[in-house]
Amino acid sequence: GAIRPLLRIIESHANMELRLALIRLLGSSQPPDLVFQFQRLLANNSLPLELRNAVREAVANTNVNKSHPVSSAGLLNSK
Repeated sequence: GAIRPLLRIIESHANMELRLALIRLLGSSQPPDLVFQFQRLLANNSLPLELRNAVREAVANTNVNKSHPVSSAGLLNSK
């Protein structure tokens, strides 16, 4: 759905920094279906290694966040 245009930019835009920024943005916003869409990107063998590594990191961070959610109260008490 809504992230497909962003995924197309990640796959084919000329500006590497823009592509990496979109991966980080999507990884931090965690839209529904993100892991599936990122796995689809990883299946694209023509994706540069730097992007593939960024996608892998975003997927790993998504999985960590889902298995260890942090409440805002926990953030405030951790200081």
